[in-house]
Amino acid sequence: MSNFDFLSPTWPVLAGLCGLAEKNLYIDPNTSLIKLRMFAEILARYLLAYENHEDPLDGKQISRINLLNSNGTIPEPLIPLFHSLRKTGNKATHEVYGTTEEAQTHLQFAFRLAAWFRQTYGDGEYSYQDFIPPEQPSDDAEQLTAFRQKLNRRSAQLEVVQDSLQKELETLKSLDLSEKTKAARRKLSARAANEMNLSESETRRLIDQQLSAGGWQADTQNLRYAKGARPEKGTCKAIAEWPTTSGPADYALFVGINLVGVVEAKKKAKDVVSDLRQAKRYASDVEIKGEERFLCGPWGEYRVPLLFVTNGRPYLK
Repeated sequence: MSNFDFLSPTWPVLAGLCGLAEKNLYIDPNTSLIKLRMFAEILARYLLAYENHEDPLDGKQISRINLLNSNGTIPEPLIPLFHSLRKTGNKATHEVYGTTEEAQTHLQFAFRLAAWFRQTYGDGEYSYQDFIPPEQPSDDAEQLTAFRQKLNRRSAQLEVVQDSLQKELETLKSLDLSEKTKAARRKLSARAANEMNLSESETRRLIDQQLSAGGWQADTQNLRYAKGARPEKGTCKAIAEWPTTSGPADYALFVGINLVGVVEAKKKAKDVVSDLRQAKRYASDVEIKGEERFLCGPWGEYRVPLLFVTNGRPYLK
């Protein structure tokens, strides 16, 4: 059984790629992330075809995402999931990168996108089910070898099926849909996206990428105080789980050795405004443990000039 079986009747290639990502999760997370990148790319191509759009001339996934975002096909809350699958998949491809934790988080991202896609473009009703982490394969050497051989055969079969994908996409693109149908689809899309509630670990991963895009070193799994992460001169770091007298702050922002801010990560379903009080407390109680230092204020009752609460969602006016 796979979390993605609901895709199989209509989109077997998408289901197959995610199924391979699940099966590689524990034995080869690098391959898992690469398969998930491929899933997101083909999903974007399906979206373009359903909406009667041509693939961008450069054939790049970032161009597909930007186009689908600009015309409202992908709801704004889902854009970070597409970008995370793209960026991490590219890193896995070019740097032989990947951890089991990272691959599992991105499996969950892919699952959420797949469920949204099924709710929006599938026929009939679909009841959302919770993601179930795949079981670990046997560690018996012979069984593991047989398991890998089976995955290789399945991957080869999937490549053959993908060869016919372009013809399917061209057929979908040629369908003439009424404005009423398109409006109904957009309504379904927005509702499915807004009902999606990311876990705190998923939210942390998105915030990592947003911090990285802003020039900070951020990795909530590894760049943690408890794992020895400390500020360094000449670098900008977002160190996770930094100690305060009232509990660890999700991120402490350092410019060199100067502590400049505190960031709290909250699940998407939470109202970040209601959690600002906690961030204020951490900003008052944050500690320095070594050579770090506070910037000179005045900052009132706070020890840092910046405090921020986010659930990883884009800000919409």
